[in-house]
Amino acid sequence: MKEDNEDNGGDKKFPIWLLGDSNPPQWEDKLDYPFDHRHPVVHNVWTSVIDVIQDRVFRFRDTEHYRIDTSRIYIRNAIQNSEDKKGIEYHIEWDNRINYEITKLSKLLITYDPKIIISFGSFSFEFIRRVVFPDIKPQPYRDWDTRKLGIEFRNSINSFDLIKKNIFPLLHRSISGGHYLKSHENFCVPEEGKIFNEEKPNYFNYVGHAIAAKVLEFRNDLDIWIK
Repeated sequence: MKEDNEDNGGDKKFPIWLLGDSNPPQWEDKLDYPFDHRHPVVHNVWTSVIDVIQDRVFRFRDTEHYRIDTSRIYIRNAIQNSEDKKGIEYHIEWDNRINYEITKLSKLLITYDPKIIISFGSFSFEFIRRVVFPDIKPQPYRDWDTRKLGIEFRNSINSFDLIKKNIFPLLHRSISGGHYLKSHENFCVPEEGKIFNEEKPNYFNYVGHAIAAKVLEFRNDLDIWIK
């Protein structure tokens, strides 16, 4: 995989960025970039979400069959080497290698000012929190379980504002593991009751419809559409 986190395809000037975790060690020499479509995990964590988004925006009554230009979405990982995360799961302090990547990404965000940053998993979410909100109280990244990520996702949707950088935390490997049904429920269902009147929440529909609703609401202000 390419060594430079800044050169992974897509367009840095595009308003939507994807932030993964780290390079998968067993595939690092075979994949060209994060979210390489040859990696099966990608189809479990992103393809199923963007398919729902594209379907929703295409069917929207006040658009001329819009589609997001996914070829321009800028994609990167938080860090290169997954080994750098070992031993810090429940620690607030991170070592200089990770803090260096935080500084690099912070400079990129200042330069290119993306409006929507979609993170995948607990580590990438805590990483981007520290980038976007340097004065915020840091947390151990393992504290961000599926329920807490769902709460943060709803908070971001409800407070969406194009003046700021909006972070949408999504799930990572847990969605493709043996506990995916519980992950769906934990992420989608707020404590006060059910969402979408579904007895069995579908995570992909839930986040896809929520993100699609926001980009449609601000469709005239977001330069994300296929021309």
